Amino acid sequence: MGVVNRNYFLLSSLKEKLKDEEIIHIDFLPYDIKSFLRAIKYCNHLRKEHEIIKKKFLFTVFRDENVIIVAAPIYFISKEIFKTNLRKLLEEIKIKKTTSISFNPLDTTFLDKKMFNHSHFDAVDNWMHHSAMNKKIKILERNYNKISKSANSITTVSKPLLKLFYNNAHVVPNGVDSRNIKVNKDKEKNTVVYLGTIEERFDIELLRFLAESFKDVQFYIIGPVWKSMQKKVDDLKQLNNINFLGRKSFEESQELIKKYSVGIIPHVLSKFSESNDPMKIYDYLARGLNVVSTLPSQEDVINKKIIVATTKETFKEGLSIALRNGGNYDVTDVLANNTWKDRLEKIIAYAR
Repeated sequence: MGVVNRNYFLLSSLKEKLKDEEIIHIDFLPYDIKSFLRAIKYCNHLRKEHEIIKKKFLFTVFRDENVIIVAAPIYFISKEIFKTNLRKLLEEIKIKKTTSISFNPLDTTFLDKKMFNHSHFDAVDNWMHHSAMNKKIKILERNYNKISKSANSITTVSKPLLKLFYNNAHVVPNGVDSRNIKVNKDKEKNTVVYLGTIEERFDIELLRFLAESFKDVQFYIIGPVWKSMQKKVDDLKQLNNINFLGRKSFEESQELIKKYSVGIIPHVLSKFSESNDPMKIYDYLARGLNVVSTLPSQEDVINKKIIVATTKETFKEGLSIALRNGGNYDVTDVLANNTWKDRLEKIIAYAR
């Protein structure tokens, strides 16, 4: 749905690798009324940009070069109609050997052996511990179990996620877009940035503590704010060294962060965060920022380039060190071996 995340980068890398082969991209399948309405809105957006090659009620197929995009709001109304439409589409395209790659544990259509010769699941975070999935825990538990038993191959973004699956699972951490490795040495001193959505996992009180501890430092927050966090954010606006810049496009955010000195990840430690591998770490490093985070990377070589701090006091100490250092410039070689292209090659190797 236009979100720049792990799936976006892996699909972009796959599209570049398989220029002469057809890729079917099934857009995120709606699981409630809100995601259903978003799916319809995004489908209308796709109509403006891509050629329609097939259209049924709430099931539209577009073409973008070698990628066939399936927008299927119908899934929310009838999973069976969705499956029937998808099965017919695969028959019409006449692909001899199909491999499905899915990241969505709310749906197990990708496991259908009548449609796909090989099924691969890429586990991105433990959705059972995400606050937005509280009403879906039983479905997720059942589906994770089914995926563990039936998927031909599985990759996970972090080591803790391996516990969800019985066997045949391998860790493939997040990566960096090689085109974004542009270390900028022209930094604004005493500046700190956070890039991401302000939701329950964001430690508001830790941010307040840091802002009050470093009154001569400007903190910039780039990203949307969940409604459940808005009041807390409004309270923070009383501090004159915290600046909320709101939602920005991926391109805008990358341009913004390059001028700051330190990138922070003040996330609450929890079962959900334990399953993460923050993409922000890679994004910050690619622009030459020092990084202070409550969470480590899943790559040891990356962890050597950042400061991991799990308490208020150690985070404060780490931020003080990072601000004195000014920038983190000796990272190009490390990042060059941790690109999305490298990650895709590993996933393909496991999916064969």
